[in-house]
Amino acid sequence: MKKQLQLLLYSSTLLMLMLNYANGQNTDSNPGMSDVKKNDSLPEQTKQQIRRQKIEAKPWYVSRYSIIAGGFFPVNNTKVKVSNNTGTEGDEIDFEDDLGLNRHTSTFSFGGDVHLGKRHRLELLYYRFYRSATHTIDRDIHFKDTVFAVNTSVSSFFHNDIYRFSYGYAFISNSKAEAGLSFGAHIMRTNVGLEGIGNNQNVTASTDYGFTAPLPDFGIWGGYAFNPKWAVIGEFDYFTLKINDVKGRILGANVAVKYKALDRLAITAGYTGFNFRVDVTREKFNGFFKWGYNGPGLSVNYLIGVKGKGPNVN
Repeated sequence: MKKQLQLLLYSSTLLMLMLNYANGQNTDSNPGMSDVKKNDSLPEQTKQQIRRQKIEAKPWYVSRYSIIAGGFFPVNNTKVKVSNNTGTEGDEIDFEDDLGLNRHTSTFSFGGDVHLGKRHRLELLYYRFYRSATHTIDRDIHFKDTVFAVNTSVSSFFHNDIYRFSYGYAFISNSKAEAGLSFGAHIMRTNVGLEGIGNNQNVTASTDYGFTAPLPDFGIWGGYAFNPKWAVIGEFDYFTLKINDVKGRILGANVAVKYKALDRLAITAGYTGFNFRVDVTREKFNGFFKWGYNGPGLSVNYLIGVKGKGPNVN
């Protein structure tokens, strides 16, 4: 938790510094361009040129469209508690310590973004976390309506697909920096399950639990190009919500460095942290699901269409 809080603090500080610094820069290489309003009387070619200039006035790592693909190497922490159908409280299960799931995993990420002119952007990312293990448990475990006795060999799995969508509005947008606010959601498709056979009895028990949860979040984001080759980007997201008997919280951050390897290809290396918890309290059901992952990542970003020319916009 201490490392996670430090990451969030560093990320927030970085973005605030970028906001303060960028405010002191020229807002655009072409100051009058921001005053151009939509006018249906303008020729289509002129409107296209205006849209093009708005993208070109951004930092070099921004383009009309981009595709992102890479690897992610997180450390996982997963805890679950699920009652039975009568509401009797179950056991808190640590999937790594109690069931032997590997904390250190590797996965991939894939997605892209679209810049809709000077201020607006859309982003979509996909992550997949699939883990499984077989482990002899050293205590009784109550999960839903099933009791797994001590010394039972338990096969467990944790499958999670994450679709992250966000909309961002840039309050600062110039040839060196972009920074603004975002609103989005992590849509999580989660399924966890246990299956065990007792060592001294010919009894098989299995149970699973799955849900799909859209978790909204608000955040701040930004990026700063030091020169035509190097840039730093960051983001911080947070949201908490309680509706009737369901309460959720999400906390995430990432900080990364970008390097322009080719004219339209950038390499990104960074660190990402994401933690969420969902609690459900009902008359005949209660429990919680808590999961966090934190670790380094490496990705490539391919720029498509009109791209930024900053910080050397003429």
